[in-house]
Amino acid sequence: MAGSSPEIVYKGFWIDYDGSPVGKYQLTLDSRPALVFVTILTILVTYAANRSWKIWRYVAFAICRRVLRRRTRSSFVRHQQVILRNSETAGGAFLSLAEIAIERKVKEAAPRKISASLPLLVFALLHWASFVALGILTSEIRTGSTVRSMETEHCGLWIQKQDITGDLSHDATRNALATSTELEKNATLEADDYVRNCYNIQSEGVLDCNRLIKRSINVVSEQDECVFTEDICKAANGTALALDSGNVSFSDLGLNFPLSRSLSFRRRSICSPIPLEPFYYSPEQTLAYAPGEVVNREEVGMYAHIQSAPNENMTVLYRSNFSSTYELYAVIALDGTLPLAPIRPQRIGMQVTVITLRGGQVTSNKPSWDPFFYFQAMFTVPGDTGSNYTLYIMSRPINSVACQEMVQYCSDETGRCSDWTGVYEKQSAAELLGPYRIDDQARLVLNAVQHAMQLTTLDQAIGGRGVDALQASRFLSNSFQLRLSDEQWKVELRYWFQVALARSQLGILRLVRTPGLDVDRVRSDFDIADLDSSICSLVKFRSADHTSLSTIGVVLVLVVTLLLTLLSYTDHLAPRVLPSGPLQAWTKDDCRELLKVVEPSDDQGLVESDEMPDNGLEADKKQTSVTHLPVSSDVGLEDGG
Repeated sequence: MAGSSPEIVYKGFWIDYDGSPVGKYQLTLDSRPALVFVTILTILVTYAANRSWKIWRYVAFAICRRVLRRRTRSSFVRHQQVILRNSETAGGAFLSLAEIAIERKVKEAAPRKISASLPLLVFALLHWASFVALGILTSEIRTGSTVRSMETEHCGLWIQKQDITGDLSHDATRNALATSTELEKNATLEADDYVRNCYNIQSEGVLDCNRLIKRSINVVSEQDECVFTEDICKAANGTALALDSGNVSFSDLGLNFPLSRSLSFRRRSICSPIPLEPFYYSPEQTLAYAPGEVVNREEVGMYAHIQSAPNENMTVLYRSNFSSTYELYAVIALDGTLPLAPIRPQRIGMQVTVITLRGGQVTSNKPSWDPFFYFQAMFTVPGDTGSNYTLYIMSRPINSVACQEMVQYCSDETGRCSDWTGVYEKQSAAELLGPYRIDDQARLVLNAVQHAMQLTTLDQAIGGRGVDALQASRFLSNSFQLRLSDEQWKVELRYWFQVALARSQLGILRLVRTPGLDVDRVRSDFDIADLDSSICSLVKFRSADHTSLSTIGVVLVLVVTLLLTLLSYTDHLAPRVLPSGPLQAWTKDDCRELLKVVEPSDDQGLVESDEMPDNGLEADKKQTSVTHLPVSSDVGLEDGG
C-alpha cells in the first residue's frame, strides 16, 4: 500500500471516540515536532520539581521549627532549617541532610541523630523520586501514531470517468471498462498483499501492517448445514462450510464517531460444492451455440449458474484444450431471483457467488476427491528408469462451489440486531441508530459501512485474477500440481473470505486516499453510496510520520508547572504582608541574610572575609564575630549547642 501523504492527516486537536473519557482528547503533530514538544514537557516537569520543592521545603521548615526542635538539640535543628531554607532541589537537600546526620553521628557517637533526621530524609527522597518518575512518565503523553484524516482533494469514491454504455465495439466503452477493471483489480491486489503479509501474526512482510486500526479480522470456519435445494445438498452430503467474521465494530474499520464502538457488523458465507448437473449444457446445446467451426465436440463446453435477467441465462463458453493451467471464474447473483433454481438463497435479498475451476491439462501424482481439484482420471507415463508411473487429471470438465453471502448488523445503542440479509440490502437507520437516526454523521457512517460490505463478496476477493487467486497455484509447476491439502477447497475459500474482509478494511481507508489514481480517467461519485466528502474527516488510521499526544496530559503539565511556579514565589511576597511568625524566621535563614551577619558590609567599617589580613589580631576579631553570632529569635539554645 502506498504510504500516507502528510496532507491527508489532520494536525491539531481532535477527539478519538474509542478512548477513555480522559484519554480521548488528542493532539496530532508531525513526529519530529512531537518529539521536541515531549522533550520540552519533560524539561518543564524537571522545572516544576524545583518549584514544588520551594513550596514543600517551607512546609518542612515549619514542621522542623515547631516539632523537631522539641526532641533534639536546637543547634542540630538550626542546621536542618538552614539547609531546608537554602536548598534549591530535593536531591540536594537530601544529600546535605544526610551529610550532617552522618557527621553528628561520627562526632558524637549518637545513633539517635540519624533517626531524628529520618523524617526529613525520607521526605526529600520521596519528593525527588516522585518527580523523577513523573519525568519518565511524561513520555506516556504520547498515545501512539493513531491519526484522523481530513477532507482533501484525494478524498473520493473513485470510478471510471465515463459510464460503461454500449458494447465493446466502441472505444469509449472499452476504455471505461478498462479503467473500472483496473480500479477493482488494484483494490483486490492490495487486499491480497495485505492478507499475505499481515493476517498471519508471524508474517514479516514488507508492508506496514500497523496502518489499519485493527490489523486483521478473525475468521472462524465451521461445518454447517447446506442452504440450497435437497438435490444440491444431497450431492454435497448435506454439509457446508461456513465462514464467519464474528461481530466487527465500526471502529475496527477505522470510523471515528460517537457510536463507532456501539455498532457492529457480522459477515457470513455458507458454501457447498455443487454437481455438474443441471448447470452443464449437453453437447448438442453447446454445438448449436458455439461460434465458428468446431472440429471436436469435446473441444468446447458451456455452463450457466445464474441469470443476467429473468429467463436469460448468463452462459459461459470455454474451449477445453487451449490452457495448460487452471482457469478460475467467479460470478455473483446480485439478488435471490437471479441464481438458477437449485442454488437460490434462503432470502430474496441475499447474494449467491458461484466459483468454478477448470484445469483439464493440469496433472497430479495423487488422486483427489476435492470439490475443486477433482483429480480422478488416471493415466500412465514412462519414467526415467524404464518403469511407468501414474498421473491423474481432472475427470470433470468444471468443478464448482456456490456460496450464500449475507450480513447482519447489531447495535448496542438499541440492543437489537437486524435479520440476516444480503450485502447489497440497505438497513434501517431507525433500527440501528435509535435516537441518532436523524444525525447526519451517524447515517453517513452507516452508509459507508454498508458500501464496504459490498466489497466483501467472494467474487470481489477473486477479482477476475484467474489462477493467480488460487493458493494451490503456489505449488503448480509447468502444469504439474506438486502439493494439495486434504481439503484444499476450504483453504481457498477461507483465504478468499479473508481477502474480502481486508477489502472492507482498506475500502474505508481508500475513501481518504486511493493510491495510483490517474485523474484524467477517474472521477469521484459519492452518490452511488449515499455518501459525501465529509466522510473523509471521520476516518482514523495509523501513520508512522505522525505522533498523537494526550491533550489532557499536555494541559496538565503546563497548568501544574504554571501553578507551582506562581506558588513558589510566596516566600518572597508574603513576608511583605506578614512580617512576623514563621515567614520572618524563614527570611532570616536565607543564605544572603546569614552572610550579612557573618560578613558585615564595608560601610560598617569591616572588610569581607576573603580580604582579611592573615594576622593574629584580625583572626581574633573574626573568631569573636563568629562566636557571638545571634541565632534566629524563635530558637532557644536549650543546652548550649
